[in-house]
Amino acid sequence: FVNYNMDAIFPFCAEAAHHEFNSHRKRDRLPGPKALQHAMPIISQTYQTYLLNSELSNALLEDSTNRFLRVSSESFSIPELRNAVQLFVSSVQRARNIATF
Repeated sequence: FVNYNMDAIFPFCAEAAHHEFNSHRKRDRLPGPKALQHAMPIISQTYQTYLLNSELSNALLEDSTNRFLRVSSESFSIPELRNAVQLFVSSVQRARNIATF
């Protein structure tokens, strides 16, 4: 049994903490296939923006290569990371039968 922290499943924070949203709308849920697909361009743009700042870029690279076996520091790319995130979220949702939004 692995205890996943749902708020930390994505290696970024694109939205500021919002108590009501975190407490009621998404607390124990993950994005479903449609919501995740809809979010992919936003996720990609967020990662692209992180790469513009050396500190954020280093943090994103380190976190991503530690979190996802499919992401390598030698061949790091936004599409590679985006696909790893999508596969990971889908896998966790299926394995744990977690509700989606």
